[in-house]
Amino acid sequence: MSITIGAENLDVLRDSAFEIPKARETGDFGAFLRVQLRRFFEQTARLRGRLADRLTARAYWMHELSGSLEAAVDCTRQGRHDRAWQLMEDVLDEHSGVLRLMSLRHAYKVVASQSWYRLTTWSEAKTRRDVFHLPFEKTAASYRFSHAGRPAMYLGNNAYVCWLECQGPMLESCRMARFEIEMRGDEYFLDLPANHASYLDPLSLAARRGTGLDPRRITNSPYLDDVEGELVDYLSLWPLLMAISVQKLQPAPTDPPEYVLPQLLMRWMLKQKDVLGIRYFTSKFDRTSNSNDLSINVVLPTRTTNKAEGFCDFLADRVRCTAPQSFDDAASVCDRTLFTQSAADVRQAAGGRYMITWEGSLQHDQRTSSGRMEYWLERPELAVAHIEMA
Repeated sequence: MSITIGAENLDVLRDSAFEIPKARETGDFGAFLRVQLRRFFEQTARLRGRLADRLTARAYWMHELSGSLEAAVDCTRQGRHDRAWQLMEDVLDEHSGVLRLMSLRHAYKVVASQSWYRLTTWSEAKTRRDVFHLPFEKTAASYRFSHAGRPAMYLGNNAYVCWLECQGPMLESCRMARFEIEMRGDEYFLDLPANHASYLDPLSLAARRGTGLDPRRITNSPYLDDVEGELVDYLSLWPLLMAISVQKLQPAPTDPPEYVLPQLLMRWMLKQKDVLGIRYFTSKFDRTSNSNDLSINVVLPTRTTNKAEGFCDFLADRVRCTAPQSFDDAASVCDRTLFTQSAADVRQAAGGRYMITWEGSLQHDQRTSSGRMEYWLERPELAVAHIEMA
């Protein structure tokens, strides 16, 4: 078991070919995928030693995964949707064991928060029902992991990432709620570390001369035990992680091609026992600074299929939330009303979020509008509760 991979291999992994998420220019999405996958395999061929040997042992399945992703996109473009689904179902079934192990490691190692948040730009949102998933009687648009016509609930593990996902709106017109998700038995999230930096940064920090750092002990490091083996797990799934996190073009069509593979993945996830939803890193570039935290989203699909209006019975039973709150209200009280400095320090150390770039300058998270909102939503008088289903 090794906790280092060598300077030469570390230099290879710093190549831009591995960066996730990817941004693309106008053109055929399938062609873009082929270019990115080719660059990935060219760079992995430069790896040396045991890391290369262990990755070579998985080469067949990695190429099969890449080929299936490319073919699924091509089939969808040709209108052969059943074939696209069959390709994805078969290849994901083959990789299900590694996906499950990676998910369980991340659930244990990466701090994602017990609280989740949702931001709405609808200033008239007043009740819990207003911030739950879109009711069935309304037409749901296509989102990354949910196809048009099927609503899902998208949440972020901090207020800042919710703001990023909503394209950075003016907060004066926004409202936000805090959510808690009940997990039962052996349930878990399909956890997709679609961010190369999360695997590279602990190795880079540990490699600095004189630090003596163990990459497994760094805040929010995904490494649990066998660093080299767990890096191989990640790299063997890299084609999938890259393909599902490509940023959509702006302006985007109604059904962006970048959503084809994530939506097929969600369809596969719904077949898996004990998987409640998908946790994934934001595809927006998070420009936070001096921070070891991770901006993570979770998507919870609706599971009730026999209702024409209202909300999903399953999610209504498992998810509780506060009533939505305005940012003006959170800004109207002084800091000491919301938190003490010692409590803020403990929270920062636990989650890794120290300072972020906000409104053009580097600020302590708890003094930004997004950070203050999290403290505002945790006040005892704003208890989470189930939505009213009547």
